[in-house]
Amino acid sequence: MRYRYLSLLLPSCVLAFFISPAWGQENATPEISFRCQSDRDVPLTVAQNKAGQTENIFVWQKDILEGKTTESPQQLCHDVARRLNEYHNESGDEANSSLFYLFAQQYNDIPIICVGFNMFCSRVLFTLKRDDEDAKISDRVLDNTVAPNIKENNLRNIRGSSFTGYKVDLFSEEF
Repeated sequence: MRYRYLSLLLPSCVLAFFISPAWGQENATPEISFRCQSDRDVPLTVAQNKAGQTENIFVWQKDILEGKTTESPQQLCHDVARRLNEYHNESGDEANSSLFYLFAQQYNDIPIICVGFNMFCSRVLFTLKRDDEDAKISDRVLDNTVAPNIKENNLRNIRGSSFTGYKVDLFSEEF
């Protein structure tokens, strides 16, 4: 009699063993991922949601970056997409959030562009060459490389004595 119940239980356990990894994989897919693509030979760092919708984050125009960094626009595009994915995957509860901030700052006199949540820089996306004549070089580069859709939908730039930033709320109708 005990074996009869065991024979019913065994197939259920085997079935649960094979089905549960599939459920875990579905939930493990990130809500948003970042990648590099091109539009008329201009590299773009874009965000993509599970539904396949994309939104531009950065537009990497060579003339804006010339002399300000040692990296090519294509290299920056790929590096920043990778770093945004790393930030997004490591940010814990915010990992599935489409809300974050992009900042221009000076760190030890090095101009940087970074990403963070709650207006704090959490991960450096890229650095720029120091320019003694242009103390706000990181502000200008961020202003000129952030995608127009972020500028248009941004209620305000966060301006202070040490940084400029943009609130990014992807795939949202409201800000």
